[in-house]
Amino acid sequence: MANDLAVIEKANSLREFIYRPNVTKQLEAALPKFLTPDRFLRTFYTAMMRNPALMDCSKESILSTMIVSAQLGLEPIMNKAALVPYGKECQFQPMYGGIIDLARRTMNIVISAHVVHENDDFEYEYGLNETLRHVPAKQDRGNPIGAYTVWVFESGMKSFLYMPASDIYEIRDKYSKAYQYAKANPKNEKAQQTPWITRPGEMMKKTVIKQHAKLQPCSIEMEQALDMDSTTELGNSQIGAAALFGFGVAVPKGAEEDKFGELVSKYDPEKVKAFLALLVDQYAGKYSEEDLKAEAVNKPDSFIQGLDDYIAKNMTLKDEIGRLKAVGLKDWEKANHDKIVGSLFSGTKQISDDDLNFFLDKWRKVIGFDYTIEGQAGFVKKEEAAKPPQEEKILKCPKDGADVELTFCNGICKTREGCPAHG
Repeated sequence: MANDLAVIEKANSLREFIYRPNVTKQLEAALPKFLTPDRFLRTFYTAMMRNPALMDCSKESILSTMIVSAQLGLEPIMNKAALVPYGKECQFQPMYGGIIDLARRTMNIVISAHVVHENDDFEYEYGLNETLRHVPAKQDRGNPIGAYTVWVFESGMKSFLYMPASDIYEIRDKYSKAYQYAKANPKNEKAQQTPWITRPGEMMKKTVIKQHAKLQPCSIEMEQALDMDSTTELGNSQIGAAALFGFGVAVPKGAEEDKFGELVSKYDPEKVKAFLALLVDQYAGKYSEEDLKAEAVNKPDSFIQGLDDYIAKNMTLKDEIGRLKAVGLKDWEKANHDKIVGSLFSGTKQISDDDLNFFLDKWRKVIGFDYTIEGQAGFVKKEEAAKPPQEEKILKCPKDGADVELTFCNGICKTREGCPAHG
């Protein structure tokens, strides 16, 4: 029940996002004339709902995918295109039917593709008198042995390419990261949903079409679609792909995003980001970063308390120094004076060089002077700096003969005031 409610909340959040005016405005600029924003959004939303994992993808990748899909005029339906979740990134992958549709719309080329089976009657010949003959078996066709495509150009000229199954599978095994992962994890049900396993015939056809396209002049849209498909197959990121189509992706902020920004405005953004990442890991991906931000807005006190505890537990020396004002910085210096001076002059590195340089820079900015110049707390004469720390000694006070404890630290006497023993 709880999982169902979580899915419903994510679906509502997704619907609210893709129907924002900022999003529809970007889509209108990208869509071809034969697609309306309303139809495209309904189709896209339905495709997202078929795979709940897509609802955990980042808003940036979802919007980028929408723009690429819209610009190519390939809706994520049937065998035209698919939406694929790669971690938290939504990716667009054109299918073989979509590539054929693009060729027809943008190049006036008719492409057909077929898989050849071992019991089919099939013959082909290259050379000066190229021939192709394929009669599929009426009953048991047997295993696939290859695939071919035929391109019919506007002029009436025809071109075909046949690839044996061994060549197709070699490309699959070398370049398809999803297939490689599925083979390495046979018990992973999600991994087994890769098209190379669920729709092998379509993937064989698409592979041959892509190889044939390398030998033919192609439209810009066709080249872009093939490039997007290769990116998905290789498992590379598609973030920023919309820029290839002349579009910048501007993810609109909703009310919750704005409220969350106000809630954490006083905190270091990197600390907030790290805390959110920790929470995502703790919930084992059950809740996305967007879900956690929405929960933070609903329960701000609880979130801020958790954020404060996280920062306190993971505070570095830089964090401690960085938040100090002038008075606090001087107090901290007094408490750590020996460590600072020792690290600076006597080689006893009780503070790392990185942290030490950060402190010196902070002192210079807040106090207005270099820490080690004369008159500042860190000033030490060169001859004194070279002296090693001395142990405590008991001396006689010249005034009354009483024992006086004198502590020598790099020549700086710190015994009680007024004693003639130290002038």
